Amino acid sequence: MPLSNFQPAPSALGRKVSLTLAGLTLLTTLSTALIAGLAEQRHEHARFLDLTRANASFVENSSLPPSLSLARKLSGVLGVAVGFRLPSGESIIGSGPPEIWAALLQKVPASGEGTCFTRGWELRVLPLRSGVEMLFARPAPNWRAAWAPSLFAALVIFPALALLPALALARDVVDPLQRLGAWLPQLRLEAVQNEPGVGSLPPALLNRQDEIGDLARALHQSRLCLSDEVHLRRQSERMATFGRMATSLAHEIKNPAAAIVLHTDLLRDPSGSATDRSVSLDAIRASADRIAALVHQWLFVVRPSPPRRELHDLRNLVTDTLTSLTDLARHQGVCLRETGRPEAPAPVRIDRLRIEHALRNVLVNACEAMPLGGGVEMEWMSVSPPSLRIRDEGPGFSPESLNRLGEAFYSTKEGGLGLGLNLVTEVMRAHGGSVQVENLVSGPGASVTLTFPEEATA
Repeated sequence: MPLSNFQPAPSALGRKVSLTLAGLTLLTTLSTALIAGLAEQRHEHARFLDLTRANASFVENSSLPPSLSLARKLSGVLGVAVGFRLPSGESIIGSGPPEIWAALLQKVPASGEGTCFTRGWELRVLPLRSGVEMLFARPAPNWRAAWAPSLFAALVIFPALALLPALALARDVVDPLQRLGAWLPQLRLEAVQNEPGVGSLPPALLNRQDEIGDLARALHQSRLCLSDEVHLRRQSERMATFGRMATSLAHEIKNPAAAIVLHTDLLRDPSGSATDRSVSLDAIRASADRIAALVHQWLFVVRPSPPRRELHDLRNLVTDTLTSLTDLARHQGVCLRETGRPEAPAPVRIDRLRIEHALRNVLVNACEAMPLGGGVEMEWMSVSPPSLRIRDEGPGFSPESLNRLGEAFYSTKEGGLGLGLNLVTEVMRAHGGSVQVENLVSGPGASVTLTFPEEATA
């Protein structure tokens, strides 16, 4: 299938890359916001500490007495609540909610500098040399609330922006890898054998100057090498096939050719009787028919063509085939018989020559399976549709032969062409029929059943 016909599946890798980059960006944004918030909180706390120390030092150095007026003025100037706690325990508060001050004063250390938090407020206590404690209070900074809008915007915008390079990465890396993955079936041996001229990668992948381009060029070169190997192997197989066919055909033709030469010499002998001449002529004719049958098999293998169907009486074809093999069967001590022959004609539309050759091949194989002689039965199983079963009394088929039946050039006979049952199968298949081969259960021997289609009798 050409690459232009490929329909890549949705890219799971592209989605993973995009989601991974967006997730990393989201985590980075959250981490940055957290670190920045903590840094801001630390900075604000340090400024608050510096502010309280500076103003406590100012009050102490100026010898100003702690009073409500001083606390209120300092509160207005500093922007934080300022107060004093006298050695007697009395508190002077300049500003701020009383309930907050009450809660804060409950947590103030008994003496010494310190800081406490409660109800969202921060209290700073600084002792003065006069024994008075100066108090500073402010709402604790809520950096989360201050940063919430910016953080929300960052969490939305930054991952969205991260999708842009993710999509670009998917288009530049994931999509080419997906196309390469869709193309990989072109490296299968079946694809190279069935479509040797297709499967080239697009130039956009082959011309890339990166690792993906290197991979594409390596795969493309592998496809070319594999295609060349398949071409060379086909040539080798074709030559080997021709060699086996030529060797087997020469072996098969040698015997009838030698018979023709022998009987031709006998005809030249003037002392021969008329009976001897008749026998020699019959032998020459039989040998010539055998050679013609072998050539016909050869032509059918190398140049198959549709059968030429004509209406014939199958009974006559069976009789003629059995008659033509009478001498061969007698020579091998085999008795040919026909059983179940119908009384009425059995018209079928067939290619007579091919069906005759198919029957002849089955009968000859049956005779050759019994070198010590025996019987071969041609049984009519049915007339509509026509079905013929040929049974012999030989040793039957071996398990390997049953598994390889119909395979061209496979033969258990020395010098056999290995086309007998293969041609029978192809001839019956071309007529729409079938061939069934099995060993007999009731005793030694095997059977071959030829069944013609119902439409052949129309």
